[in-house]
Amino acid sequence: MELGQMIARLDELKAQIDALRPIKPEQEQRILQKFRLDWNYHSNAIEGNSLTLGETRAFLLEGLTAKGKSFKDHLDIRGHNQLILFLEDFVRQKEILTEAGIREMHKMLLVEPYQVEARTPDGQVTKKWVTLGEYKTEPNAVQTATGEWIYYARPEDTGPRMAELVAWYRQQTETQAEHPLLVATLFHHRFTHIHPFDDGNGRMARALMNVILMREGFPPAVLKTQNRAEYVAALRKADSGDSGDLAMFVGTSLLRSEELVLRGAKGESVDEPVDLAREVALLKQELQSRRSNAAKTLLEIQNQRFHAKIKPLLIRVLTRIAPISELFDLTNVRIESFHYAERTTSRHTETHGLEAAKASLDAWTIGGFLSEPMGAMVMKVNWSQLKRVGESAPPLSASIGVNIVLEESEFSIGSRDGSTASLRYSYEAPVDYSQLDEMVAAVTRKLIAQVRGEIAKH
Repeated sequence: MELGQMIARLDELKAQIDALRPIKPEQEQRILQKFRLDWNYHSNAIEGNSLTLGETRAFLLEGLTAKGKSFKDHLDIRGHNQLILFLEDFVRQKEILTEAGIREMHKMLLVEPYQVEARTPDGQVTKKWVTLGEYKTEPNAVQTATGEWIYYARPEDTGPRMAELVAWYRQQTETQAEHPLLVATLFHHRFTHIHPFDDGNGRMARALMNVILMREGFPPAVLKTQNRAEYVAALRKADSGDSGDLAMFVGTSLLRSEELVLRGAKGESVDEPVDLAREVALLKQELQSRRSNAAKTLLEIQNQRFHAKIKPLLIRVLTRIAPISELFDLTNVRIESFHYAERTTSRHTETHGLEAAKASLDAWTIGGFLSEPMGAMVMKVNWSQLKRVGESAPPLSASIGVNIVLEESEFSIGSRDGSTASLRYSYEAPVDYSQLDEMVAAVTRKLIAQVRGEIAKH
């Protein structure tokens, strides 16, 4: 569909809707509620708000806050909803759009001052307070996914450019030279290109775009968060002077809104066919996020337990067997961790010398064992090249190893060859090192006996 065809279709649907007016009050309220929920959710989600559509609905209709979601995200939804209610009345009363009115809308949207991350002229990250209803006093810019910076109007140019924008809009309403879709689209882009406020510019641009459409008898165009990449690309193309893609993008959203109103005006359901699929997709996304957060929390717990309980045991083993290294020229230590369920090595390190092995343990992190038993660690010490005694030394090597099995509430440590019984320790209780020392001594005595036996053969 070309832009001209898009505009013709928009006008055609508008005529069909107008022919059905007045819409029954009950159906009209259903339509308005649908728009408020979708508009609130999508416009905030585009800016990174974490509330799902279901959580937005529960918060706005029932006052239920979403567990684990920030107060700021709820505050943004509340402020945005108040702005929508104000705009509905603004359009009904046929109020005139002014700069002062835009600044008051910005106050309503952001609710209360807050801090955001900013950059100093030399590129340093800092914090700054967002002022409500006032044009920016410091430069603002955003960094794109490719690392490029987009710079907006300078603070000293913001006031004059906003005055020009509002004057241009008034002229458009008087002359009716352009279709409301084009006027709304151009106003939206010019507003974002000025970026007049410290924060909230995207939500304000979409709100003002919809005021322009609603004043001309069209419903609001809900720009959907799942189409954010296409939306941003259209805005960037408009930066170079070609606003055609942006007009088509907004027009497509407006067509969906008109089709919704038309269904509602006929007494049909205003729920879109894709609503269920979208809700399921969002729920899957939320569950995945919860699993990721749970995995992250478990990983943090595992690492805390490792450094508090397991690392001291391994270092104690290395310290106890240190005298054996005096018999050999080379000492090699290998440490591995495993996923039991996946039967894969999640991490390993290999060092020369016991002190290097101890140092590596300080930097060790558990790879995350999510099954029960959760996973295992193995530490194996190999000695080679027995030091010369007299004229020659046999080509002798020796090794010992320990296994550690990590379970949900406790862990066990035992000799790799199974010659000693494993010792079990709780993550919460103090460690009794005397049993560990006895186990290491028994394994070491066995190893020394083997070395003696090999030497005797030579």
